[in-house]
Amino acid sequence: MKESYNTTRFARCGAIVVGLYVVLHILTATPAITDESQPFMAPEPGGILTLGLGAGGVIGYLVRRRKFAAQAPLEPVSEDWEHVGLTGWKATIKRIIDVCLASITLVILLPLMVAIAIVIKLDSKGPALFKQTRVGKSGRKFILYKFRSMLHNAEQIRDSLMHLNEADGPVFKIGRDPRITRTGSFIRKTSLDELPQLINVLRGDMSLVGPRPPLPCEVEKYSERQWRRLKVTPGVTCIWQVSGRSDVPFDRWVEMDIEYIRNQSLWLDFKILLKTIPTVLLQRGAR
Repeated sequence: MKESYNTTRFARCGAIVVGLYVVLHILTATPAITDESQPFMAPEPGGILTLGLGAGGVIGYLVRRRKFAAQAPLEPVSEDWEHVGLTGWKATIKRIIDVCLASITLVILLPLMVAIAIVIKLDSKGPALFKQTRVGKSGRKFILYKFRSMLHNAEQIRDSLMHLNEADGPVFKIGRDPRITRTGSFIRKTSLDELPQLINVLRGDMSLVGPRPPLPCEVEKYSERQWRRLKVTPGVTCIWQVSGRSDVPFDRWVEMDIEYIRNQSLWLDFKILLKTIPTVLLQRGAR
């Protein structure tokens, strides 16, 4: 019965999103006249692309939802945390907002993303897009997309740099990481390297707002309290990113995520999204 209810709920969510995109398609159409008595609407290319991305995001999310359901969580969550996070119609609205904003942003920033990819390829050897396994909600793994900001073999030489780690806790950060390329330094400070994660949002791996997804090797070192960061869907931005980013100690980072999860709301997400804009533009805490 529960599985049937979830299927119905997400099918309804998909229908609502597709309906919204049909409306968006109509609103962004351009009137054209073939005959004075028979006007018709000729859709803009951007409207068609946005509609396609939205529909694809819904379909991809439903498919991956079923796939994730087959994966067992890495670790059970304590009983007092079973009911945190958004549920019901609030979760549905959050997903609709994610798909709509991610689709529109991808369409608007597509030329910029193509330009960034070209510059990365010209600047250093390796692919423009970097794919990495991360841990999402309930410990389920997924592939995260970013623009490559480091040398193509950065993962292989990471172990040799562990003694330079400046971060506390189970995370790895170096103030002047020798693996970062010239282009990578710029796109990291401006957070442009995160733009491909909008694809993860459409796929349902991530949300626009939520705790940042950790690496599997970091999760292996998590305490029970730190593991609570994985109770909700990870996000592109979060409280930590608008409150100092790399300047925030890991323990405080965890507390911020737990605070967000306990008080998660659509209004809180909206405020974090607004605060993200000046944080990115002013490069606060970026490395």
